[in-house]
Amino acid sequence: MTEPSARTSAVRGPVRWVVLGVLAGLFAWAVWGLAVGSPHAQAGKPAPAFSLFNLQGRSVPLSSFRGHLVLLNFWATWCQPCQQEIPHLIQLQKQAGSALTVVGIDRMEPANEVATYVRKAGINYPVLLDSTGHVSAMYGVSGQPESFWISPTGILLLHVPGPMTPADMQRFFSTFSGVT
Repeated sequence: MTEPSARTSAVRGPVRWVVLGVLAGLFAWAVWGLAVGSPHAQAGKPAPAFSLFNLQGRSVPLSSFRGHLVLLNFWATWCQPCQQEIPHLIQLQKQAGSALTVVGIDRMEPANEVATYVRKAGINYPVLLDSTGHVSAMYGVSGQPESFWISPTGILLLHVPGPMTPADMQRFFSTFSGVT
């Protein structure tokens, strides 16, 4: 049996690390795809349950909104389309009154920054903090804004990726306001 030459050993070491790196990358990509890319929230199925902290530091479960038509809106303070959509959400909540509960879910920002933005923008609906991104992953959220309409019985009615126009909001509210 012959010994490997010094040159062969010198090549095997880096090749081994490259192969291990590629395998680790593929594994990480597969795990991330399962966690984020899976369609966890599907129309016609129960909305995934969660509990998040509000700006006052209290834990608020999704189930606390049961009995109301709910519009979950995933957003961030730095997101320009979110900034453009928020005044329309404020107006929708004002017009709909108790027939609808808009719930803003801020994605992974410090509570103090979110509180300052909420105060300045005059947001009139509950804002919850998805500080780890866990709930965003459960819902398959990949950007912002993204919205989910949920029936009073907790069934996911519609996923809207991207911003909604005021006409969209009115149309969806009219369509879903009689759904139980």
